[in-house]
Amino acid sequence: MPTNPIANPLADPLTFWTLLGIFIVITFAAGRAFVVWRKKKHYTREYFAVWGFGALFGLAALFLAQLWLKLPLSAILIALVSPLAQWFGLESLDTYQPPPLGNFATFITTLVLAGLALLYFYVHRDWRGAGGAISREQHQREEQRREPPSIAADIVTRVRALWDPNLLEPYGSESDERLPLLEGANDTRVWHEKAQQLWLLRQRNYKFGETFDEVRRCWFGQEKNTGALVILVCHQGEIDARAAIPGIRDYLERVRQASCDPLGDPSGAPLQDQACYPFCRPIAGAADDGGWKIEFILALREGDVDRMETVDGVDYHTISESRLLDGLVDFSDYFQDVRYRVERETLPDSELTLKDTYTPSRYRLDGKDAGGDDDEKPSGAADNLEVFIHDWLAENSLRQVALLGEYGQGKSTAALLLSYQLIQQYDQDKTRNRSGPPLFLPSMALDSGNPCRNDGVGIERLPRIPILLELRGKSPRSLTPEELLASWALRYRIDTQALLQLIIAGRVLLILEGFDEIDLTGDTETRLSHFRRLWQLSYPKAKILITGRPNFFLDDAERKSALGIQQPSAERPYCQAVHLIPFDIAQIENSLRAADTGDRKGIVALAKKDERFSEIVSRPSLLYIVSTLWQREKLGQYRERISSALVMDLFIQHSYRRQGAKQGERGFMALNTAERGYFMAGVAAYMGARRLPNQISKQQLDEAIQGLIRAIPEEVSRAGSAMENEVTLPLRSQQRFDWQNREPEIIEHIKTDARACGLLVSDPGKDGHFRFAHKSFMEFLEARVLSQLFAVEEAERIAGESIANTWKVGIDDLKDSPEAVTFLAELLARKFRERGQREDHEIARGLLAALVWGKLPGKRSWKSGFWRLSAGPALWLAGRLVRIFGVRRRKFVAVVLLLFATFPLILVQMGMFFPSFQNTLDTAFAFAFAFAFAFAVAFAVAVAVAGAVAVAVAGAGAFAGAGAVAVAVAVVGAFAFANSLVTEHGLAWAMALPISLSAAGIGLLLGLWVGFCTDFLAKQEMPLWQRLRLWYQSCKYLHLSPQAMKRTIGKGVVEVLEDGGSRGKTRVMETRSKS
Repeated sequence: MPTNPIANPLADPLTFWTLLGIFIVITFAAGRAFVVWRKKKHYTREYFAVWGFGALFGLAALFLAQLWLKLPLSAILIALVSPLAQWFGLESLDTYQPPPLGNFATFITTLVLAGLALLYFYVHRDWRGAGGAISREQHQREEQRREPPSIAADIVTRVRALWDPNLLEPYGSESDERLPLLEGANDTRVWHEKAQQLWLLRQRNYKFGETFDEVRRCWFGQEKNTGALVILVCHQGEIDARAAIPGIRDYLERVRQASCDPLGDPSGAPLQDQACYPFCRPIAGAADDGGWKIEFILALREGDVDRMETVDGVDYHTISESRLLDGLVDFSDYFQDVRYRVERETLPDSELTLKDTYTPSRYRLDGKDAGGDDDEKPSGAADNLEVFIHDWLAENSLRQVALLGEYGQGKSTAALLLSYQLIQQYDQDKTRNRSGPPLFLPSMALDSGNPCRNDGVGIERLPRIPILLELRGKSPRSLTPEELLASWALRYRIDTQALLQLIIAGRVLLILEGFDEIDLTGDTETRLSHFRRLWQLSYPKAKILITGRPNFFLDDAERKSALGIQQPSAERPYCQAVHLIPFDIAQIENSLRAADTGDRKGIVALAKKDERFSEIVSRPSLLYIVSTLWQREKLGQYRERISSALVMDLFIQHSYRRQGAKQGERGFMALNTAERGYFMAGVAAYMGARRLPNQISKQQLDEAIQGLIRAIPEEVSRAGSAMENEVTLPLRSQQRFDWQNREPEIIEHIKTDARACGLLVSDPGKDGHFRFAHKSFMEFLEARVLSQLFAVEEAERIAGESIANTWKVGIDDLKDSPEAVTFLAELLARKFRERGQREDHEIARGLLAALVWGKLPGKRSWKSGFWRLSAGPALWLAGRLVRIFGVRRRKFVAVVLLLFATFPLILVQMGMFFPSFQNTLDTAFAFAFAFAFAFAVAFAVAVAVAGAVAVAVAGAGAFAGAGAVAVAVAVVGAFAFANSLVTEHGLAWAMALPISLSAAGIGLLLGLWVGFCTDFLAKQEMPLWQRLRLWYQSCKYLHLSPQAMKRTIGKGVVEVLEDGGSRGKTRVMETRSKS
């Protein structure tokens, strides 16, 4: 330690050891906080709160120490390491005389401390959003009691956890990728409780007491209509039940004879204490001739019997559990509804039904299926989805199935047709000889998961009853399982408890359709909480088929956790993902079997020759649209220009025209074709801007239509077809409607037209709600609104601007829907070609400006300019570095770049804290020193903000706030050094201020570039890079040449994007090979 206590206050041993202890605490706490942050998926926030606060508290103490000792931080650190000086040959440190504390050193340390405190606060606040684990205590505090995040509360919880470690148990640890959510449910009721419930669900005119007679194994009750005494005897088999009857009758006889003793019976207990009270009270003192009526119900857990008999005036009804379940629910209304949707409801703009066009899809499995077969199966019978589903229904296992597919691949249709087939089989089985062979299900050994019959002639398996429950617009996390079932059952007047008993007994196939359209999806934990509630219906005998789009999940780990995908097991429930794959040529041809022969041959021939067209028609929903438009819109003439967006656009426009042609006199229609298209696009944009699923309530629909009525431009009305005898007067003009006297009536008329004559249909899953006939309609229309901003025709451009400005729609509103982005890319490519930009590189450049920079015609957004100014050079730098060092070393380059970014600040700090170096700079390079210092401060702060804070804070608002802090720091630093130049070097403000501000500005800009470049090379976590990946995928989907992409964004950047895609595929293959 320093040996001169007069010249150096640190020579005092107490001061020295105190500061050394503070320094050790800072180092240890900061190191632990960093480890916890790096492994935040395994540590809860309380650990980071404690260690981070400890490090920050130590830094604050060190800061106060430098003020008290009036020594710069560099002098304190040199003094602390001086005892080791002799080991490294630095004996001169023993005689080191520290300079006095200056204003600049105080300023810099204050900024550093404030910046670290801000970083600590943001990391703590965004712990959950960044993927960190949360404790049960935190969940209880913030989710249940809705308290804001609190550092103090986390520290208190960490201290309490010393005595109660369970406080820091990760909440929802079952939702981690290692612990899937699918744990299943169990029916814990004993047989006598279940028997009573089943009988009461079947026969409403009975009532039973609250106490079960454990001695005689029966319930005592009463038949409400006749007043007869009813005894529900509950046993496993009929022999045991019959053997118990004499004892029960003897007990009843003793009760009857006990009338002479009104306080009790021969058993020694008062009558009112018996299980039969009060039902046995009327028979007390009855005549010996049996003037009272008794009915025995023998409820058997085993067997298959339903028999009535009367012996000596006593009725005996013997019935097993399987027969109690028979007829428990009347599904006739539901069955008729499904049949109507398949057999009689015509497809849009067609006379065909689903039954005429349905073709079973092919599939692939995740990893290996339960039988151990590889998922890469050749085409053939094994690729028939129906065969797979029915084999699964017949097996005895705890496996559930998740049917996954992209838009238009037939998930909903497959679920509906599966329900239809099982219903048909169920009805056929009821009407034919039971000893005959099963109609559809494979012949396999009987299991407890499927009901069976044995009536002495043969045994057969009964099909499960399919329950098609659409999840659209529902919020399962806020519903109990019974309430979720009730949302479906009430429509068909079905008792929810009875339905639940069928699920528990294995009589039902529960189809949960469309999990990607669940309402209130929120963050990862919110999404997982929905599935946690859905899987509460997974009883041991239940079979659940859940369908949806896989891109509903953020990543593969979340998908596996939510769906319960794990290794097959005979002891615990698990789920297997089944992915629908596109149609092949044979399936395309089979699906077109009801179409015109010429159309079918033309579509199939083009699909064989054109890979891009084949990609479109391989989706069943788009194949139907293509077949509908092939002749009417002469779709074959487009050939190489056919895209999903073109097919969707032509189909929707044709639907509008067809709807307008239905009414010759126009008496009941308020809108012309162009106006109807404007309202449908406006409703889709309204739903997208508010993050609604494909479901909108009538109140929201009214709000959207009223807003569009106020905003509709006159050009839209004039775009109507005069040839079709449509009215083209402006919608809001007095000449068209009497707005002054009948405004409420007119608005209702327009609402009715938009609701009934457009693309909206009533949502059968939720009363008072509407949806687009297909989710892709909504996604396409939302993308079309933005593409209209690029239109050449003024009327189309004005319509798009009107909707976009009314609902404040932007590119960011499409970020949650890759399908909508793909539609937008196709539409923009068409718009660019219409404007003369036909080369691939011109289209790629236009897509980059729109999808990545967010530049829209007629909209001057500061965000677009900021992203272009800050990220453009960063991408150029990243591309150059990748070209030099290679794409495989990009993460190493990012680390070196971050270390290099701190070097200027180290040099300037040396100039501040070492007097000899500082004096040299002050005298010889005053201008250069001030410039370098201001530049270095701004540069280092900007790198820290862009590189570190942007990763730790996953929100645009937080990033903007951190950027504002960086700008403020740079400006304050510039003013401080401008003042130094004026006061210490005699410069005029007119010269000093521009020097310092320009240095700070250049440093800030270069720092942002380096920070963005580092993030792009390392993790690509910023939302900007996610949009860049969507741009890259869109260019590939549009088959733009690689040279065009490299010319637009740089060869090195394209290599990084390609490397990210290939690594993702490699991870998927590794996961599959491990499983």
